[in-house]
Amino acid sequence: MRTFLPALVSLVLAGAALSSNLEHLDHLSQEFEVEGETHRGVWIYAEPGLQPGDPYVFREAPGEGVTDIDDIARAAITYLWADRLDYARGQLDFVLAMQDEDGTFYNFVFEDGSINRIGITSRKGTNFWAARALWALGEGMKAFGDDADYYAQLRAAFLRGVEPFAELVDASYGTYVERHGFSAPAWFPGDGSDAAANLLLGLSAFLEVDDDA
Repeated sequence: MRTFLPALVSLVLAGAALSSNLEHLDHLSQEFEVEGETHRGVWIYAEPGLQPGDPYVFREAPGEGVTDIDDIARAAITYLWADRLDYARGQLDFVLAMQDEDGTFYNFVFEDGSINRIGITSRKGTNFWAARALWALGEGMKAFGDDADYYAQLRAAFLRGVEPFAELVDASYGTYVERHGFSAPAWFPGDGSDAAANLLLGLSAFLEVDDDA
């Protein structure tokens, strides 16, 4: 039996009290090396120990890595909403470390600390983990507004990350495709509403505290 981080985070995102027990998420939130730097990530999998009461045993996703910003971003948002800013900042730093110069994000890190740059679930682009990373950065801006230097760092990363999405959307904005008898927007990132929804959550968080044309 594997535990999945989305199941934990959904308790908070669904409106559960922020006093929810985060002990297991705390257990999964460990320090990882990211190409010479150390940041707080989240183990992607964990399995129960062999004996009752044993701690959960960390497991990697074979061929993908041991931690990924798709989960780290969700954990950061959870900790931000729970006012656990120490863990949240460490995970936001991880998200920042996974951003490429062109604004896009890689997803997975291998056990040896190297970034998975070629895996289909990790290569950089305008994808769902990039959208979720931007959501976390936007929420981070709301929480760290009193730290001018860190706020500026989060803001710059957010705007760099938005640009590739803006270029993608602008290229097809206003066009539609026919799906099952309905006209569907052809400009959604990833050709679906899931990544677009996360991107809009990030944009909404940004616009609560800042502005940009």
